[in-house]
Amino acid sequence: MRVAPVGLFYPREQAFKMATDFDALTHGHPSGYLSADALDIMISLIINGSDIDEAV
Repeated sequence: MRVAPVGLFYPREQAFKMATDFDALTHGHPSGYLSADALDIMISLIINGSDIDEAV
């Protein structure tokens, strides 16, 4: 939840990379940070016009 705003601030092309960088600070294992990264991509897609089904 702390990294969810990444999807609001960064465009989709950058959101995953930035979220990974931020998430890896506190979640050292990929199973911890990749799920948060997916949420950021979904948020970015939704605020840029995709509907929820497309984002998921």
